[in-house]
Parts: sequence; structure tokens; C-alpha cells
Amino acid sequence: MDAVEKLSAMHRETSSKSGKKEDEMTSRNVHAKVRVDCRQISAHFRPSTGRLVISDGGVILEAIRAPDSWMALATVNCDSNWGTRPTSQDLQVFLERYIAEHPGFDGS
Repeated sequence: MDAVEKLSAMHRETSSKSGKKEDEMTSRNVHAKVRVDCRQISAHFRPSTGRLVISDGGVILEAIRAPDSWMALATVNCDSNWGTRPTSQDLQVFLERYIAEHPGFDGS
């Protein structure tokens, strides 16, 4: 095998490994849910895009894109990955604060 073939083989191996990492990252979406009276409010965070979606049932209340989503998550979870890789618990804390601070969730 000459040098070009070796480099080509290394590139194919690296590409397949990085593709696997991307697949793993996209499959690790983070979710949290909170019940407010008879409503189910949920938050979904997608690490591959940084998009944070808050919804009420099937209705999207707010969609926040990176870097704003990272900042929103980091402000309530200052010890956790700067908002770029929140855990389910981080997202739960964010969602509870979101509900407390936004009108329309007071049970009326």
C-alpha cells in the first residue's frame, strides 16, 4: 500500500468515526415535562442544532435557536456545560423557571 492509499484509508476510517459521533449526538435529544393543571408543558433540546422548543401539548409556544438557547439554559444552570449540553435535570429546572416567569401558566 503506497502513501496515498494509506491516507485515503485513514480518511475513510476517520470519516466513519466522526459520522458515528454525529449520529450519537443527534440521538441524544433532551426532554423535560411539567404538568400545569390539565396542561402538559414540555421542553425539547436538540444538541446537534442547539434548538430549544417549548410546547404546550402539540402547540409550539417558543422556539429558541443557538446561541440564545445556550444562554437561556446557562442562566438557570450555571454549573452545567454552559447550556450547550444540558441534562434532563437541567432542562427540567429551565422549564420550571420558564413556567414561573411567563404569564398564562398561573392556572387560569
